[in-house]
Amino acid sequence: MTPVSVTASRARYIKPSSSRFFATFGFVWLSISVFSGTLLVMLAPGASRGVLRLVSGGASTPRDALVLVALILFAIGTFMLSRAIVRSLFRRSPRARLIALCVLGVPAVLSLAAWSNPGRYLPVVVAKVKP
Repeated sequence: MTPVSVTASRARYIKPSSSRFFATFGFVWLSISVFSGTLLVMLAPGASRGVLRLVSGGASTPRDALVLVALILFAIGTFMLSRAIVRSLFRRSPRARLIALCVLGVPAVLSLAAWSNPGRYLPVVVAKVKP
């Protein structure tokens, strides 16, 4: 655990090791990306068709370029959100950090469980993406 000195009910920040920081950042970024990506695909199933066309080497249209720009913006947005969350986490006590990481992991695990059987849990996506 990262050592924290408590003085007058306020935790003092002590810099974490780089491996602990990058492991925490990777977990937070993956958790946020999986959950928000699942929500994006469920709310905008047309975007998933565009992504599938891009990956399969389909015809390049302005719409495909727009989908690619949206994916890049999505990656940048989740990166920035994860960065802000991790910076905030390392200013908290180790116990609060552990609780926050567990809470962040729950939606990601539920999203991965839904993707394990998309026909049952994600019928909107399966119905819209079928060729």
